[in-house]
Amino acid sequence: MLEEKILVNSDFFIKTIQEYNDRANKVKIINSVHNDETLKDISIYLRIRPLMPNENEINSFETCFPNKNNPYKAHIYEPTFRFDDKPIIKSQSFDFDYVFGPNDDNKVVYEHSIHNIVEISLAGALGVVLCYGQTGSGKTFTINGIEEYLALDLFNKMDKVINDMNLKSLETFNERPFEIKISFFEILGNQCYDLLNNKEEIFIMEDKFRNIAIKGLQEYDCITADELLKYINIGFSHRRTKPTQKNDTSSRSHAICQIRIHNTVINQANDGIIYLVDLAGSERHAECIQARTLATMGLKQHIHIPFRNSVLTKLLKETFDIESCTRPCTTIFIANVSPNCLDYSHTLNTLRYSSPLKVTQKKGYDPLKKKEYNPKDPSTWEYKHVVEWIEKASNGAIKPEFLVPNKENGIQLCNIPEMEFIRRCLLSKGVTEKRAKLFYLKLWGLIVDCRTKQRKAKLSSKPKPKNTLSQDE
Repeated sequence: MLEEKILVNSDFFIKTIQEYNDRANKVKIINSVHNDETLKDISIYLRIRPLMPNENEINSFETCFPNKNNPYKAHIYEPTFRFDDKPIIKSQSFDFDYVFGPNDDNKVVYEHSIHNIVEISLAGALGVVLCYGQTGSGKTFTINGIEEYLALDLFNKMDKVINDMNLKSLETFNERPFEIKISFFEILGNQCYDLLNNKEEIFIMEDKFRNIAIKGLQEYDCITADELLKYINIGFSHRRTKPTQKNDTSSRSHAICQIRIHNTVINQANDGIIYLVDLAGSERHAECIQARTLATMGLKQHIHIPFRNSVLTKLLKETFDIESCTRPCTTIFIANVSPNCLDYSHTLNTLRYSSPLKVTQKKGYDPLKKKEYNPKDPSTWEYKHVVEWIEKASNGAIKPEFLVPNKENGIQLCNIPEMEFIRRCLLSKGVTEKRAKLFYLKLWGLIVDCRTKQRKAKLSSKPKPKNTLSQDE
């Protein structure tokens, strides 16, 4: 067997892989610019777990490594054999937004990739965390760790958000400004089941206004982080599993933990939502993630995002349907891999699947390049145009110094979460929550209309296929 041949030649492979990896780590990074503080629409991470004790016992060795000098690159080395059975190594490299190595624990992963989602969700935005990987890659360990730190962080950061948004100054402030609701369900094929309600079947549907609703799903109120974690653990314990060679409880379904955050002080604002998703397999979703990233890169052609192709991507419609989305959204994708030489093929498949989701910007594309001013396109507005629009669209009722105190441009104005936007509007004397909400919708109406016009323009510019046969023929 190939596995036995690999282990028999482990000394050669370990030595050769070490030599290859040392050379790879000596390559200098040229023009590699990454801003870790910027929360992007979609970020792609890789996590390489350590070898397990049972793997060390059979003399297994590592084949996948993070680059020591470039935290955005991973190297994988294939232990294989020539036609004459001579052992050789084949190497490949893959790029990510960040690569976590075997020594990085769940706290490091959370703080480097996830923690910003908490604050924006408390302010009314949508945050999605997707974990992917083969059985035994540490995927469920990663998502469990993230959920633990997020539960604690969510309650710890409430006071900070209350102070940052100055909620105590509003007349509607009360003893419980945020209500935390949790639900936990699984998607198995095209069917969905509530894991906190005796696995009752639920239904993910799209209404006539194209909003996603989950019929039959039970939610539970959480007062503390411990309560939140209790429901998370119950949900995971009810998930469908099946024994495999790698794992006695390998998951067969997508597990989704939905945390809904309702602001009781600003009732007009949409609820913030966090989705934590443990993927059982995500081949259908790769196309959506990659297309969603491409759609933000200023390409001339229209990018179709097929989010209705699966139940999960339809659930996450707000993340993928950029033409109708009316709030900031951010998605974190974490691919988990095993470094074990015997898992090489599975690890390579995960790398080949996940690395292309990180779309490389086309040469010459500059997201900071100024666009020609268009009064109907907020993405082209400078600060002075933002001020003009606020004064004109609100008939002078909303003061620009309150809504854009940091002299935000049009793009920055659109990225203000709904609760924060409404809270700033309420600082202007005489403005009600309802009026602030309508003003927010007026801005997003411009955004949606602009996206729709851009899509139609791109589609109309596509060359029409020529008919080879005439009607007479």
